[in-house]
Amino acid sequence: MAKAYSEDLRKKVISYITSGGRKREAAKVFNVGEATIYRWICLHKQGDIKPKKRTSYYTGNKTGDMRRLM
Repeated sequence: MAKAYSEDLRKKVISYITSGGRKREAAKVFNVGEATIYRWICLHKQGDIKPKKRTSYYTGNKTGDMRRLM
């Protein structure tokens, strides 16, 4: 599973855009997807751009589990 972008990078991107940079340019400069930048802008407007904690998911062998149930 991929790691979340750091809060520091998020702040740099938001700062770049609020200082007059374009979203597409920011995506190229910081190597981040445009959709991600739009999401960060929405989060910034709501007041919190911190990455959310990820939950752990069951990664067991599903086939083996199904066989045991039969």
